Amino acid sequence: MYTEFVYSDLAVQRTDNGPTAVVTVHNTGDRAGEGTVHAYPGVSTDATMPQVKK
Repeated sequence: MYTEFVYSDLAVQRTDNGPTAVVTVHNTGDRAGEGTVHAYPGVSTDATMPQVKK
């Protein structure tokens, strides 16, 4: 591994232009590097699913 990163303080807000996400990235490794944040928006696993009537 080249270096290590810690991602923290994730915050997501709804805006007029859609959702905005902010996250803090810290390089905790011994070498310089850049971290990339990947976001995969979708339906939350906590979303209420409609009940199927039999």
